[in-house]
Amino acid sequence: MHLRPLASLLALPLLAACAPELHSTVSVRDIARVATTGQPVEATAQLRIPQPGAAECAANLQTLVSRLEMLAPIASEPRCVSVGFDTFAELRTPLAIVPFGAKPDHRLAAIVALPTNSGATDLAFRLVQPFGDIFHAVAADISPRPRLDPSIIAVTLRNDGDEPLTLLAGGEVVVNGKTAPPEIALAAGEIAEFRLTATAAGLIESGTGYTFASFRRQ
Repeated sequence: MHLRPLASLLALPLLAACAPELHSTVSVRDIARVATTGQPVEATAQLRIPQPGAAECAANLQTLVSRLEMLAPIASEPRCVSVGFDTFAELRTPLAIVPFGAKPDHRLAAIVALPTNSGATDLAFRLVQPFGDIFHAVAADISPRPRLDPSIIAVTLRNDGDEPLTLLAGGEVVVNGKTAPPEIALAAGEIAEFRLTATAAGLIESGTGYTFASFRRQ
């Protein structure tokens, strides 16, 4: 399944068949603050947008930036990078961490922190703006519409608290490069990377979002 919401940020002519990437690191303290106070906080996401090649990326970078800024701020100087045989426009943009029901303004995506009755906190990844709105603003003039590999969405959870945590991963998630076990122990100071599968990406495209993790204190 193709995740076109992020793919639609690649709004420049005919792209190579590689995947857009979004990586972010979020802290347990920030998530706990959102869950207990209901006040949003922000992390930073690295966004890589596939390009046809190095020359095309350099020529089209400012056009891409101007279109992207209509949807979300840019938190770093954009640049063109090569990873293996692929070329990307790389930049950083804010990633909102919000309570359930909140909709941050002028952001591409958000992580929703939802405390549960069991004392755990669920974490869901979702797009802030509908796919149709993103596509219209960024890629409506591209013909034919680009088709890309499923997007890579990865969130690293950093336990910056003083207590160990027990993590549960969603069914469509790979944790630290491996199939997720039923429970994961995360000591203070440790990190765990949650990488969403193409199925989870499809749910995000549909607008429902995807609960990729849950954590509780041991």
